[in-house]
Amino acid sequence: MFDPAFPVPEWTVSTMQRVAATPTLAGAAIYYASLGIPVFPCVPGGKRPLTPNGFHDATSSARVVHRWWQRTPAANVGLPTGARSGILVVDVDVHPGGSGFGSFERARSEGLADNWGWLVRTPSGGIHAYYPTEPGHEQRSWQVPFAHVDFRGDGGYVIAPPSRVKVDGAIRAYEVIAVTTSPAKPLDAIKLRQFLEPPRPRPVVPPQGFLRKRVALRRWPEWSR
Repeated sequence: MFDPAFPVPEWTVSTMQRVAATPTLAGAAIYYASLGIPVFPCVPGGKRPLTPNGFHDATSSARVVHRWWQRTPAANVGLPTGARSGILVVDVDVHPGGSGFGSFERARSEGLADNWGWLVRTPSGGIHAYYPTEPGHEQRSWQVPFAHVDFRGDGGYVIAPPSRVKVDGAIRAYEVIAVTTSPAKPLDAIKLRQFLEPPRPRPVVPPQGFLRKRVALRRWPEWSR
C-alpha cells in the first residue's frame, strides 16, 4: 500500500544522467527528492554522513532536503540502498591493494552481474553498478575484501552523482559512464557472493580413535624393549 511518508522512487533510464548534470549538489539533492528518492547529506569532499543517524535519516521531503543543503551547500549526496531507494549497487573497488574489475567481469561472464541500469565511475577509478530492487525481497549489504567487491543493499548506502571526493589531493566526481540499452533487472546478491567467496572445503577429521592408534603404533618399539 502506498505510504505518503515514503513515496515510491521514480527511477527511469535517464534519471541518473539528468541528476548528474545538475550544476550544484544542492540542486541534485532536490532533484532526487522530487522523484521520491530519499537522500541525506555527507561531509563535503567525503563520505561520512552529516546527520545523526546516517542513512536512516534519508528523506525525499523537499523541505528537509532544502534545509540540509542550505546549511551545507557543498555536502555530498548520500543515497540509501535497498528497499528505501529501490536500487542495489555492486561496488567494484580500485586501490593500491588491488582491483575488483577481474572479479566483476568473471561474475558477469557467469550471468551473475548483468542487467545493470547505470554504471557510475567512482573518484578512485572503480565503478558502481546500479540495479533495481525486487519488491518484497530483502538483500543485505556485504563485503568480499579479497575480491575487492562490495554489495550495497538493505542496510547500506552509496555516495551518488554528482558528488565529489578528494583522492590523492584532487577533487574528483562520481560520473555516469554508461546507461542500459535493455531493461535493468535485479541481481541475486547471495549467488554473487557465493561466486566471489566460495565456501572453503571442510577439513577432514580422522575417525575417533585413529590418532590414539597411531600413537600406540609409534610407541610399540619402546614397549617391546
